[in-house]
Amino acid sequence: MTTLLATGILILFGVLDANATPIRPDIQKLLEQPPDDATQFAPARAGWHGSELAKSADAGINPAMQRFSAEASAHVLRATLAAAAIPDWRAVGAILLIIVVLRKTRKRATPQPTSTSEYERPAEMRPAA
Repeated sequence: MTTLLATGILILFGVLDANATPIRPDIQKLLEQPPDDATQFAPARAGWHGSELAKSADAGINPAMQRFSAEASAHVLRATLAAAAIPDWRAVGAILLIIVVLRKTRKRATPQPTSTSEYERPAEMRPAA
């Protein structure tokens, strides 16, 4: 039943979208508009000797290869371990909320036993002496 209803809704929206009118551009307006300026690209940086050359000369390592160095690997490893060890506060809060709710519902569901001494019981329920 639900499949039939979902199919009907999809067909209805498909038919409504199929009746869209096509766009007919006005040629006069297009001809009156000035053409866009040529796109200006930034100049290429091939052979550029700027500030990164001084930085890489100090480090002795290509800047692109620095992320593969031992220090970078150790930093990434420490960050990954810290992210795995510290739980998300929302997950911890959700677990604590579930614990509290389950404990409250269990307290309501289990009736508290009433203790009655044998002297308060009727005579027919007392054990024989």
